[in-house]
Amino acid sequence: MVRRTVAIYGDSQSAICHGGTAPYNLVKSFGYAYWVTHYSGGRITVPRELNFGVAGDSTTQMLARLSAVAAAPVDLVLLQGGGNDNSADTDPSVTVQNIVEICRKLIESGKTVCYTTTTPRAVAQAQVQNRINAWVEVRRRLKQLLPAMGVLVADPVDEMVDPNSGTYLPRPGLLYDDLHSAPKGAEIVGRHIWEQVKGLGWTGPRLIHSNVTFNATSNPLGSLTQNPLFVGVGGGVQASANPVAGATSAVGWLIYGENFAGLSTNSYLEGNELVIKVTGTGTSTNLPAIGIYQDPTMSNLAVGDTLKGIAKYKLKGTTGAVLGAGAGFVVAASSYYGLADGDAYGAGQMWAAKEYSSVSETPAYVNATTPNGLTLRVSVTLQPQVNQALEFRVSHAGVVKVV
Repeated sequence: MVRRTVAIYGDSQSAICHGGTAPYNLVKSFGYAYWVTHYSGGRITVPRELNFGVAGDSTTQMLARLSAVAAAPVDLVLLQGGGNDNSADTDPSVTVQNIVEICRKLIESGKTVCYTTTTPRAVAQAQVQNRINAWVEVRRRLKQLLPAMGVLVADPVDEMVDPNSGTYLPRPGLLYDDLHSAPKGAEIVGRHIWEQVKGLGWTGPRLIHSNVTFNATSNPLGSLTQNPLFVGVGGGVQASANPVAGATSAVGWLIYGENFAGLSTNSYLEGNELVIKVTGTGTSTNLPAIGIYQDPTMSNLAVGDTLKGIAKYKLKGTTGAVLGAGAGFVVAASSYYGLADGDAYGAGQMWAAKEYSSVSETPAYVNATTPNGLTLRVSVTLQPQVNQALEFRVSHAGVVKVV
């Protein structure tokens, strides 16, 4: 078995996987780390402190700061890099040598390494023939050399390249700035990485399996929120969600909407899943969001206790209009801030129109000296002013103390 906490190492393609200025801590849905976690079903987690991505780094610079990654308390390192070498016209043999040496040293430190080939770029400086040739050569040589060392190689390039392009341009919609992945591109990369690492031997995801709430002595793994298994109709549906007649929630949970003009919500319990259906065409120019929330009980916690929010979710019937989805904390301190998984990039950067199912886990919250107000949300952010036909299912949702 390998530890579920994983490190990522590279340039800006890794750095963008997390965002937000402290105390904000956001796992971005246009970063490949989110999608590796997604496709693993919550078996993998990539905390921000294990993100060793530095924007603008060459492979030579990555090699120079390798010691911190080699010392990280992980069994698996997800490695990418080489795009900045290409932009600087670094000789392909130097890039290959650097990547090979990085992998060798990480393996010697006891790590398993999965390298992701550099993805196609549409920026003008990449669309120069000598750079295209160098990019092709680096990819070819690393795909040949690394597996012989025991390195796993994820190669999403063929799926990302536009087959009608003679210069390896990416397919439309996969990048947000002609250089970095949009959610659709990051989803492809994350899926290819998971295909390579899924056989390493992972434990199941962290999930709540009991409705018995937290007790420091008798049930330290219990939820700090009530009714994580959604037993019984109750709670409520706020007017902000524009509920249809008869819409319901589960005991202890409130359904809310944001910027929901033109949209409506139907909701009901089906077994132990809370089903939320959104229809209509939004009229607000702001990003609509739909979700559930509850405030955990903080009185039984000590200063320094670490909490995480967890939820299992499914998205069905999307029309390519989802921007982000996941669990998040809203923290009330001197001002509000967020700790969220699946944070959206912004309008226009939609997920691919398909069904999704996974386990979402918030970044960690460390209980403060004076317990702050804390709210768990499990939500979906939507593209504004488009037709929606969304089914959002949530189960096993709650807040747990990390033991």
